[in-house]
Amino acid sequence: MYPYTPPPKSNEPPVRWTPSVVQKTTNPHTGCMMLYLVVMGIFSAIALIVLIAAVVSLFNRMATRTVPWYYVAGMILAVALFVVILTSLWGIWKWKRWGVYGLVGALIGSVFIKTFLASVSASDCVAPFIQLGILYVLVHDRWDEFE
Repeated sequence: MYPYTPPPKSNEPPVRWTPSVVQKTTNPHTGCMMLYLVVMGIFSAIALIVLIAAVVSLFNRMATRTVPWYYVAGMILAVALFVVILTSLWGIWKWKRWGVYGLVGALIGSVFIKTFLASVSASDCVAPFIQLGILYVLVHDRWDEFE
């Protein structure tokens, strides 16, 4: 209809576009971090339920004195460890640094509890450090977002 006419020229230099500062995301729990927290939370909850059932069974056997006391003590420590893991995962979900510190301590403590129970294997010693490596990869870029 109408022929194109370019805008009028001005004597001002062109303005260059500069990117704005990236703000914190409103939905930060997406991708690998959410998957890690959900999967680890589900498996930790299942392990906690199984351990509680095992401790109850061990208390029943202790009445007949067929189970050493240190084995029951180690199982109770394992239950406490999984409570710490679940609490730490909740702390990470809420972007609290104490959640990361608690999970690191619990993963390292799991090696000592397995040793205390005398049921340690090579995979039990390596797995917590692999989990720590995964946690580091997920958290180190976003450490400033944690309170």
